[in-house]
Amino acid sequence: MTPNQDGSSSYPEFYKLYDGHLNTGDLLNLPNIRGEKEERYWRLDWDRKKAIKDEEELKNPKPPYVPIVTPEYLHKGSEELLSYVKLFEKDEHIIELFRLNDLDMQEVRRSHSDWDDENIDESLQLLFEASEPVTMEANDDYELAIVNCAQKYINQMIIEELDVVFEEYNMLAELKISKSENLDELMELKKTASPRKYYDTDILDGREASGEPRDYNF
Repeated sequence: MTPNQDGSSSYPEFYKLYDGHLNTGDLLNLPNIRGEKEERYWRLDWDRKKAIKDEEELKNPKPPYVPIVTPEYLHKGSEELLSYVKLFEKDEHIIELFRLNDLDMQEVRRSHSDWDDENIDESLQLLFEASEPVTMEANDDYELAIVNCAQKYINQMIIEELDVVFEEYNMLAELKISKSENLDELMELKKTASPRKYYDTDILDGREASGEPRDYNF
């Protein structure tokens, strides 16, 4: 693999682990005969589709692009809007509709407050079950201090686990062992992955466009 402009290799670390586990790294030294054939059929199909598209655009030219001018709007909260309506609106029915809308918005704000209460309860429960003391930093808002303290404890647990995970990763890399439990399932998933699926379809279309059988025997 050739190095990138920043000096790093374009050969991903996972590929090294995969090739090391399956002893397939030497395959990169072989000439890319199959890839060149696939590229030829893919290019044939691409040219065919482009010719069809160009012909359709000649028959049905697109109208000139006209940029959409988005009008500017003034946005205010429901309380300000209700005050504005009461000041200038004369229809009592319209005023009542805006009043009901303001009540709905107040309910939404209360639901958000309930969510904050749940968040504080979860933070308190987490700190209650903490396996080690956690220092709470001073804050004028005691609720925010509780939430920040719980998040600090979560961050600390993640930091401690990262060392274990990284050590395990290095060990598997040195032993050239993949953590994949079922390699066959991964290979099948690779075949049905969207990019590869469409790429294979383009190759078959290119084969058909060149008068060859619609198969992979080439």
